[in-house]
Amino acid sequence: MITVKIGNLNWMDAPYTPHLSKNLTKIPLLSENQGLALTLILVDAIIGKIQHIRLLGLSNRFTEKLFSVVKEHKEKPFDLAEYNQSLNRIFSTYPTSKIIKMSTDYCKIND
Repeated sequence: MITVKIGNLNWMDAPYTPHLSKNLTKIPLLSENQGLALTLILVDAIIGKIQHIRLLGLSNRFTEKLFSVVKEHKEKPFDLAEYNQSLNRIFSTYPTSKIIKMSTDYCKIND
């Protein structure tokens, strides 16, 4: 699960598994000061208009941790039905606030 908080907006949670990422073929090697670039696009869902686009840099530490977790999950067997059942159980059991408290790492970006 990936959790995100942007400014004064509410926390958001999004399920993720590398098994459903069709373009993920290999994880790149990073130099000491490199991290992922994240393009943030805020859309007004009511009118379908892009309100803001911003390129953010994720820290090397966070990127390496993310790559490590993705690689670990990618190497495990995957069953789509079991994955969907797990998501249903998680979302019916835990509100976003509890999922956030269970998080194991973070990347904080300040303006």
